[in-house]
Amino acid sequence: MMINETNKMNDILKSMNLFCIIFLTILVSCGPSSNQSQIKSKENKSDTTDLANSSLGPPPGFYIADELKNEYIIPFEFYDMNLMVDARMNGMDIKMLIDNGVMWDKLWFYGSDITDSLGIQKDGNTLVTGAGEGDGVNSSNAYGLSIAFGEILFKDQDALVTSKESGFFNYFPGIAGQVCGAFFKHFVVEIDFDRRVVVLHRKETFEYVGNGNQIKMTRNAEGSYSIPMHLKMKGKESIDHDIFIDLGGIDPVALPINEKLGFDRPNTEKIYLGTGASGEIYGYNGSIEYLNIAGYEMMNVPAIFEESDNEGNYINTTIGLPLLMKFNLVFDYFNETLYLEPNQNFNEPYKTK
Repeated sequence: MMINETNKMNDILKSMNLFCIIFLTILVSCGPSSNQSQIKSKENKSDTTDLANSSLGPPPGFYIADELKNEYIIPFEFYDMNLMVDARMNGMDIKMLIDNGVMWDKLWFYGSDITDSLGIQKDGNTLVTGAGEGDGVNSSNAYGLSIAFGEILFKDQDALVTSKESGFFNYFPGIAGQVCGAFFKHFVVEIDFDRRVVVLHRKETFEYVGNGNQIKMTRNAEGSYSIPMHLKMKGKESIDHDIFIDLGGIDPVALPINEKLGFDRPNTEKIYLGTGASGEIYGYNGSIEYLNIAGYEMMNVPAIFEESDNEGNYINTTIGLPLLMKFNLVFDYFNETLYLEPNQNFNEPYKTK
């Protein structure tokens, strides 16, 4: 995610950048430990092997439910420009953010009093590095956790726990952490912005019945997924370009400054955009004259532009929540397909920082 430097909201907005740009080089020290949820559920276990996509990899742990259904509905709220869902762990009600900037298996908890109250047993250290200048953030590993979202209890989940000294919790007051692979690698995940619900569809029985268009997703080595788009910058020829998906991105679009691609440095002041695991990030505000994704056309799309020494990667070439929320979305990572259907937000002004 990218962050705006604005007066008193600085600290909160800084954190939003962390989700898409922190990902991730993880050095793991393994060791046994466990932490079981107090929620009871009948043994309707998910199948962790059937229909697993080879590029996606196996899902983390497994899930159980009181009743085996084809879909499970979880309401969400907006936490600034993030998606927040209620969860329960070790008898405690907590709030988690949803992110898919990188498809990784671990839950992520921010070191805080909330995390301490969950009784998570830490075992071994992890170094998290990412965008920016610096050495990264020292964190801890945890294994065998259980966490419930609505009717679903996810078990045998591994996690990363950042230290209190890292200050992540200060960026997200009241939030315990984030969830990714537990949702997207067990289920086909629908995000309905009209109803403000996340629908977890069992992959074995899912069939798309909406009126949207589908588009292929392609995975890179870091675990980010891109989709093709057609765009035109002012005064330039139109081009085709792949862009990575990030529900945690707080800008409609982020692009690299790259003359070869026709992404020139905007004639705007260089500003602070956010903080990665390894330091601060700077860039420029600009716009895209024309953008076409899956056949849907958008004009004058706000964008931020970052310095880049390559042709764009998962850190600085992303489509974020302000644009994605103009569609109701279905993420079928098993078949590397994203379904987009314009919703009531489609013609509304972009929600930007």
